[in-house]
Amino acid sequence: SENALNTAISSKEKALRTIKATEEKIRNLTGEIETIDRKLKIGGKNSKISIEKTAFEIEKLRNTIGLYSNVTKIKWDFKTEGKDEKMVGFIAIPSKKEVRRIEIENSDDERFESINELWEIIGQSHSTLKSL
Repeated sequence: SENALNTAISSKEKALRTIKATEEKIRNLTGEIETIDRKLKIGGKNSKISIEKTAFEIEKLRNTIGLYSNVTKIKWDFKTEGKDEKMVGFIAIPSKKEVRRIEIENSDDERFESINELWEIIGQSHSTLKSL
């Protein structure tokens, strides 16, 4: 009878230890879930902010490109084959009521010459505007 009592007490203690260990695991897992949930919420806010910032930056770039296009009267053709070798576009010359296709070499070796050629084209377009 005493042996049976000791066995029952031992089983009960073992069960309590198992319950406590399980409760500890549950607390740890709950903490991990809360941490992940917080990170997801923070990440969600950051993602939303990042998307809004990206959308703002895209709109800002569109406006800048529009400004350059209006000032230089150049519309670049980004879909042309061989765009890595040449910059292709169209420049408006309102005084002559015409649009000219332009092609400028696009290589690192000729970068300086290409920039000068581009400025010359823009200058010619704008000088015809001044003569109005």
